Amino acid sequence: MIDTHKQCGIPIEKRHKKKINSKKLQRKVAKELKKRSISTKAQEALKDEFETSKKEKAENDKQLKEDKKAYIRKIKVQKAENKHRGR
Repeated sequence: MIDTHKQCGIPIEKRHKKKINSKKLQRKVAKELKKRSISTKAQEALKDEFETSKKEKAENDKQLKEDKKAYIRKIKVQKAENKHRGR
């Protein structure tokens, strides 16, 4: 029944796959082969854990840097106020 039913509508054009340059393909294959693959789930879990800790450390470092910058700014403003206090 489905085979005999014809659909009306917009005809879909098939896309032609773009031919990849052979040298480019060889470089891509060599790069994939050179890349070390993770062999076990434990190694993958360790890698994921390392990446998350790396991101957390980066966020903490950024926060500490901003806090230090704010502290130094606060001290500079306070020193400037103290200079003008005696006038």
